[in-house]
Amino acid sequence: MLTIAFSVSNFNVYKKTDVIFGKFGVVSYSVYLIHPIVLAAEMKKNENYNKNVMQNKYTPFYKKPTPLLFLSLLSVIIFFQIQKKNEYIKEKKEMVEAKEKANSKYVKLIDQIPVYEDSIYKIYISRFGEDTKIVFLKKDSISEVQRKSKFFLHIYPQDPSLFINSNSNSNSKMLPFDFNNNASTFTFKKMKYFVSSANLPDFAIDKINTGQYGYEGNNKINWEITSLLTAKSIAETLKINKEKGNKNFQIEE
Repeated sequence: MLTIAFSVSNFNVYKKTDVIFGKFGVVSYSVYLIHPIVLAAEMKKNENYNKNVMQNKYTPFYKKPTPLLFLSLLSVIIFFQIQKKNEYIKEKKEMVEAKEKANSKYVKLIDQIPVYEDSIYKIYISRFGEDTKIVFLKKDSISEVQRKSKFFLHIYPQDPSLFINSNSNSNSKMLPFDFNNNASTFTFKKMKYFVSSANLPDFAIDKINTGQYGYEGNNKINWEITSLLTAKSIAETLKINKEKGNKNFQIEE
């Protein structure tokens, strides 16, 4: 009976003391105290108390938070934050100076994400004043074949009525805007960049295919993008590049 009573009481020893003492007298209270469940509970309480005392007594100083330790840690954090900010300001200043020294409107593309890239070119679409250009950027050098080849630029408009009265093949869904390589250069942070570009037509574009051909009069294609550039993928890249207000690649949400 005592075992059941003690189990149900959840070992709230001191809350039960008065009841047991009053109802059953000193002898019953003595039995209560030596009962295994009560004894175990009391021993556990004493053990926890002793552990807490010992931990407080022998806790190493470095585990005890002190005002001096807190201030030291805070000072270290502030120091590294200031150092990091100064490095960022320095890098930003150097970047601005390098762009000014490059003296080219195309240097802004260094900070942008290309709509396409491979081992030959990075292709960007960006606004320059009132014009939207497709730009072919190559770092370090270009070969003679690349320099002397034409670019083909096949535009697939969203509006099919644009094919009426055009010189394009009536069975084709694209309009050709081929152009000779007009490569120019600029230098940024001691690296040379070659740029070829063309204005895009002023209408909504669905897809673009492009590449190079015509080296030494040969109409064979010597470079071509591996997949068509779609309006959706271009619009997503322009959004990342913060190229706002571009009507060529507006897509429905």
